[in-house]
Amino acid sequence: MHKTLLRQIERVLGADSVLSPKLQDLLRLVSDTYEGFDKERILSERSLEISSKELRLAIAVMKTTLDSVGEGVLVIDENHKIAYHNKQFAEMWEIPTKEITAHLTDQVVDLVISKSADPKLFRQMVDRVCIGEELGNDVTIKLNNKNIIAIRSYPQLLGDKIVGRVWSFRDVTKYLSFQEEIQEKVTELERLNKTMIDREIKMIELKGRVVELEHKLGNT
Repeated sequence: MHKTLLRQIERVLGADSVLSPKLQDLLRLVSDTYEGFDKERILSERSLEISSKELRLAIAVMKTTLDSVGEGVLVIDENHKIAYHNKQFAEMWEIPTKEITAHLTDQVVDLVISKSADPKLFRQMVDRVCIGEELGNDVTIKLNNKNIIAIRSYPQLLGDKIVGRVWSFRDVTKYLSFQEEIQEKVTELERLNKTMIDREIKMIELKGRVVELEHKLGNT
C-alpha cells in the first residue's frame, strides 16, 4: 500500500486498527490512485527538466547567434518593454549593458533618439511604428557623430499574435562612404571618357579638314 496512505490511516485509525474487507478494498483503490499520481508526477518532472534544458540550450544558441551578427538587435515585448538586446546594440549606442533593462526602457529609447542628428524625425518614426505602422525598407538616420545607421523593424509573432517587435540597427557608414567613393570614380571615368571621345571627334574633324585642304591645294 502507498506509504503516504498508510501514514494517514495510522494517524486517523491507529497502527493496530482492524479494517473490514470492504474498507481494505477501498483503500487499495485509493492506494492505486496515489501510485498513479506519483508516476504521473515523476514523468511530468522529467519532461519539465528535459524541456527546461532544451529551452536553456535554445536560448543560449539564440544569444550566441545574435551576438555573432554585425547588427545591433533590440527586442521590445508587447508591453513596450525591453525583452532582449545583444552586445552590438549596447556597443553601437554606447550604453552600459546594466542600464538596458525593462524598467529603463523609456530612458534607453530616449538616449538612442538623442544621438540622432534629427531627434524629432527619429522620434516620429519610432512613434509611428509603435502604433502599428511598418517601415517597409530600411530607414537610414545620421547620428551626431556623423555615422549613418540603417534601421529595420518587424513584428515578433507567436502564431498569428504579435507579442513584440524586433529592431535591428546596422552601421552603414563605411559602406555608404565606399559607395560614394565608387560613384565619384565612375563619374570621373565618365567625364574622362567623354573628354577622350570629344577629343577623338575633334581629331577626326581636323583630319578631314586637312585632307580637304590638301585636295584643294592639289587642284590649284
